[in-house]
Order: sequence, then C-alpha cells, then structure tokens
Amino acid sequence: MAISAIMIDQREPEHIRQQFSGAAVTLLDTGDAWVACDDGHILLIERKTSDDLLNSLRDGRLLEQISRLVNDRINQQLQGKSQTYWPYLIITGTLSPDRNNKAYTGRETGWAWNAVQGALLTVQEMGCYIVHCPSDTEYANAIKMLGNRDRKEVIDILPQKEALLVDAKSVFLMGLPGIGLERARQILEWSGGILAHALIGLTDLEVKSPLGEVSRQKIRSFLGLREQQTLEFVFDDKEKLIIEEKEKANV
Repeated sequence: MAISAIMIDQREPEHIRQQFSGAAVTLLDTGDAWVACDDGHILLIERKTSDDLLNSLRDGRLLEQISRLVNDRINQQLQGKSQTYWPYLIITGTLSPDRNNKAYTGRETGWAWNAVQGALLTVQEMGCYIVHCPSDTEYANAIKMLGNRDRKEVIDILPQKEALLVDAKSVFLMGLPGIGLERARQILEWSGGILAHALIGLTDLEVKSPLGEVSRQKIRSFLGLREQQTLEFVFDDKEKLIIEEKEKANV
C-alpha cells in the first residue's frame, strides 16, 4: 500500500504544510488532511496538538468535527457499500496523566485524566480511529504509516463471538417505531428480503405479520397513512400482462 496524493488544509500552520512536498494545499470541507491511497481508499485526518485537543473539548468543537469526519464512512455502511473512507484523529505531542491523575501536555492543565479518556472513547465509539504522534515534526511520518497499512475488509482472526453485520435493509426497518434489530431480521425473513413486501405487509392490518396490531398502527401513523389507506404495488400494462401470462402458465 502507498499514498498516491495528499491534500492539506490551507489553514494548517506553515511548519505542517512544509512536511508534505508536492501536496495540494486547499480549503477542505472537513479535517486537516485528505490522503488518497493506491488501493482506492481515502484517509480523512483531523490533527490536534494535545493542548488544542483539550481546548476543542472545552468549547465543544471536537465532537462536531469528528461527526463530520465520520459521516461519509457511515453513509457507505448504511448503503451497504464497500467502505473506502477511513477517519482518523491524530494527536500530536505529550498527553499523559500526572501524579495527581490530571492530564499533562508538557504543562499542568487541570483536566481530569478520566474525563479526557472518556472523550477519546466517545470519539472511537463514533467510528473515528485515534493515533498518537510524539510531536508535530513526526506528523508526516504518522500519515505515511497509515497510508502503508493494509485495509482489506477481511481480517484473519478467530473471534470469541461471531460478528454479524447489520445490513442496510435492517437499518431501514429499524427506523420504524417499535422495530429493533432482531425484529427487523424476522420481518426480512418473513418478507423474502424484499422491503416493499415488508412495508405493505406491516401496514395492512388484514395480513398476518411478525408484528401485532398495536405496533402496526404506530407504523401506519409514522408513515402518515389514514384509516382507509393502504400501500400496494402498481404495475403498468406490460408488467401486468407478463404477470398474468406467468399465472396462466402455472395453472
């Protein structure tokens, strides 16, 4: 794996931009660096010195910036696409607990170490990977290391528990009231994996489905269906003729 192109945010300080000879310097929508790799993946990087990290925690900027950074990757996951965006938070400089269990950045900060660790856990739970870098001068080497990583989707390990990915159809159904992951999978199995069939069945109270009437009434209300309204398939004349011919052939 190797880096094929780099874009650096024009608001980055000169000593950072000078580390990337030949990089395009431009105004990025999010992050401080976009790194294109020869395997087709793009690294989206937010750089924070340890002091800037604490300042962005104080004024609420950090989680807002991270949410924008992970947005493209989350959209790929929800759409069932291959994940080509890789968001990273690179923290440069010293960040460690002192003897009073306060965050130390080369100076005393007064920040509780546990509070900082909790914030960094939240960043990772949002889907952003965290990398620590000794100093700003090692920033380019840290990005090079990330660019050289193998990003294949399959990792050859034997987990203690089997991981089952949540597919996009289940995520869609989980957006309806009263439907969790287990129920969404039951509904997809019941509907043959076709979302249109699932929606029609769940909103027609005359059809037997994995959901009771109360839950289906909530879904009907959520979709804006009035009492006598139902969802149904509409075929054009050509589709209707093909269906009728198939039905006759099966008689």
